[in-house]
Amino acid sequence: MSIEDLRTELDEEDNIDPIEDNQEVESQGDPEETQDESNQSDDKTSEDEEFVITVGDEEPEPSDEDDFSGKPAPAWVKDLRKKEREARKRIKELEAQVQQAKPAVKPIEVGPKPKLADFDYDEDQFESAVEQWHERKRQVEQQQAAKQAEEEKAKQAWQNKMQSYEERRQNVASKVRDFEEVEEAAKDKLTATQQGILIHAAENPELILYHLGKNPKKAQELSEITDPIQFAFAAAKLDSQMKIQTRKPSTQPERKPSGSAGLSGVVDQKLAQLEAKAAKTGDRTELIRYKKSLQK
Repeated sequence: MSIEDLRTELDEEDNIDPIEDNQEVESQGDPEETQDESNQSDDKTSEDEEFVITVGDEEPEPSDEDDFSGKPAPAWVKDLRKKEREARKRIKELEAQVQQAKPAVKPIEVGPKPKLADFDYDEDQFESAVEQWHERKRQVEQQQAAKQAEEEKAKQAWQNKMQSYEERRQNVASKVRDFEEVEEAAKDKLTATQQGILIHAAENPELILYHLGKNPKKAQELSEITDPIQFAFAAAKLDSQMKIQTRKPSTQPERKPSGSAGLSGVVDQKLAQLEAKAAKTGDRTELIRYKKSLQK
């Protein structure tokens, strides 16, 4: 139905003869029937109510029942809105089908460089083939350069994440004595992919790993989530609860060092050497083993 047809229909409704007085009296009917109709109207209003779920103070989106020019939307407006939604849905479906129907991009094959003998010494065909060969070669080099740039970009992003994580873990390790040992215990439970998700996406990856190292049961539950998306959601839920609290140390009698007075200096020197070696090589195994020996 076009807009002109709608206007004509509305004009015809405006020209309908008014209802006579006696028709109005007849339409009033029995008071009990009127009451029943009122109750039915109330029931219908209750059924028409709907709940809208929103977040915070945001306003709900308008529905088909919202006002139209200051009045309840007429049926034809609702119908137009419905058709518009269906049209948008259909467009999305067609776009998805077009994307799926697109053929996969085949890699360009440069092939061997043409030789004049390949064309029975026809110089025109030979020169044309050489030009096409150079063009294919240029396109392949361009694709390889773009791919390499993407890989470098991803590599740099990962290095930035790792650097940020290392700084954060060093900060926590300076406040928590057993951080490194507990962190290693957590890493033993998780796969490399799961660790990468935490470091790349979590706000507090160092706190999550420490928490998992302190709670082997929780670490086991999380490690059993093999789907990366589900793992990320579970980690995000855990991430939102992470925080560092200050705990007052319990009062203990002062411990007197045993052995010679020079032992402390020797220990500190060896510890510093191992820390420097770990920072250079990235292998902290020897450092962790030495720290454990000091705690015995």
